[in-house]
Amino acid sequence: MSKQQINLVSGIGALFAAGLIFWLTKAMPDASAGFPRLIAIGFAICGAILSVRALRSGELAVSSGSSAGDEHRPGTTIVLLLLWLTLLYAASWAGFVLPGAIFLALASWLLLGRPTDRRELGRIAAYAAGMTLGLWIVFVKLLHVDVPGVLGF
Repeated sequence: MSKQQINLVSGIGALFAAGLIFWLTKAMPDASAGFPRLIAIGFAICGAILSVRALRSGELAVSSGSSAGDEHRPGTTIVLLLLWLTLLYAASWAGFVLPGAIFLALASWLLLGRPTDRRELGRIAAYAAGMTLGLWIVFVKLLHVDVPGVLGF
C-alpha cells in the first residue's frame, strides 16, 4: 500500500470511529456525552483531512512494489484495530489499567518493531505504564470521570 492509500483507509476509519462514538453516546446524558463527542469531532476532522489529502494527491493507484522507506505492513493496522476492540471488551470486566497497559505495550511493539535488547523492552514497558497512569490521572483526577479500576474495582 502506498502512503496515500494508507491515509485514505485511516481517514475513513477515523470517520467511522467518529460516527460510532456519536452513536454510542446517544444513550448517555448530555453532560456525560460531551467529552466523548468532542473526541469524535476530533476524529472526524482528522479523518476528513486525511481522506481529502489522499484523494487530492492523485497517487492512489495500486503499485506493484513498495517504495524505499515504505515499511508499513497492512496487517499491522488490522492487528491494532483488533487489539483496540479487545481492550474495549476487556475493560468492561478487567478495568482500564491492566488492559490499557497491555494494549499500549503491544501497540508499541507492533509499531516500533520487535525489541532487540532488554533496554528497548524496558522502554516499551515504561511507556505503557506511564501512559496508562497518565491517562488515568487525566480522566479520574482532572476530569472526574469514573473509569473501571483494576479487575472492575
